[in-house]
Amino acid sequence: IARGQDPSGRWRGILSLGALHEMQGEYREAMLRFDEADGSLDDASTGGRISAEEAAVGRLYVKANRTNIYLNGGDFTEAQRLAEACLGEAEALGIPDQHLEARFNLAWCALHTGRWAEAAHALRSTLQLARFLSDEAHETLARAWLALLYAAAGDRERAAAEGRSALDAALDRGERRSELYAHLALADVFTTDPMRDSEARYHANQALAVTAALRETRAEIECRLRLARLAARAGDQSELEDAAARALQLARRLGTRHLESLALYWSSVALWRDGEGDLSGAQRMAAEGLVLAREIGLREGVWRGASLLATLALASSPDDQAQAEALLLEAIDTLSGLRSQLIEAGEPDTLLEQEECAAVYAAAIGLLRRAGRAADADALLERASWPPLRSLSETRETPRTDSTRGDA
Repeated sequence: IARGQDPSGRWRGILSLGALHEMQGEYREAMLRFDEADGSLDDASTGGRISAEEAAVGRLYVKANRTNIYLNGGDFTEAQRLAEACLGEAEALGIPDQHLEARFNLAWCALHTGRWAEAAHALRSTLQLARFLSDEAHETLARAWLALLYAAAGDRERAAAEGRSALDAALDRGERRSELYAHLALADVFTTDPMRDSEARYHANQALAVTAALRETRAEIECRLRLARLAARAGDQSELEDAAARALQLARRLGTRHLESLALYWSSVALWRDGEGDLSGAQRMAAEGLVLAREIGLREGVWRGASLLATLALASSPDDQAQAEALLLEAIDTLSGLRSQLIEAGEPDTLLEQEECAAVYAAAIGLLRRAGRAADADALLERASWPPLRSLSETRETPRTDSTRGDA
């Protein structure tokens, strides 16, 4: 079709080829196809072979596909700019599916960059709009992404409810994209519950099977990162190393910087566990991951990376606590910002119900107390406004790196 003489079919065929490249993680090839599609639209429009309206619609679809490339690469600033443009154009042209896609893309940017109030509002309103339009595919996807948000926020009950609802609907209608994200969300929910590791592993592996069927390489990285987290929790060093290494290899090959940041974190955890291993290598990887997270505004990468580097700094120089304190406070500031976003969105402040998040606060409090700064430690405890933190801080001094029950 892309090589055909029909001008309407030509740009559509070229765009579809680009979309296939994008699904398989061939982002450079995809961008070249999108450039070609734009050129085909320009030529056909200038020559009067397609209408101005068709050209506008075609450019919208090309722009929407470009947005996916930036999302996959972790360039949330450019992705947001394009998604906002798509939203306006979809409204002007009256194209509901692209209107919803633009909303999803904006919500995805907000979710990763810590603007959770915006993400929650966008997903809830998109869910309502999809239901109004009888767009079951987007309605199911909205539920799956809400489950991801609730799981990240530590709201297990609602995350599990939305995740199961999305999964049931996706399986009934054969919607593989929604099935993938529902499995990922349920894996996240059960990973934070020490009694449900087997369920978490089941959903992570089911998600991996979907990525294999769809040949979506980027999504495979998401699955590998979850398997690394589960392996760290279970103390399975071999699986942790394998999952982290595979995630890092794929992330670097594709250029997915946000996933590379998290893969570097888990690779660092794999190098330094139980106070043994390659300390300098772990520090190097953790630092590289934190720099990436800061650059792109990936909130999870910032709080995880900063707290892990604090642990490694203390292991390297036990008497030099200044660097560890600065890193822990950076992690706490990031977590505090996420908690504020939940409150702003009218959501329960459940983030510290995730023990790995609470452990960051506990580590900072323990560090201050050991330095003889009890007043500062008490002030931090009071600002945290999380009653269970007092007992946790009395039993933990630094974030551990041997499991998600304390790797933070």
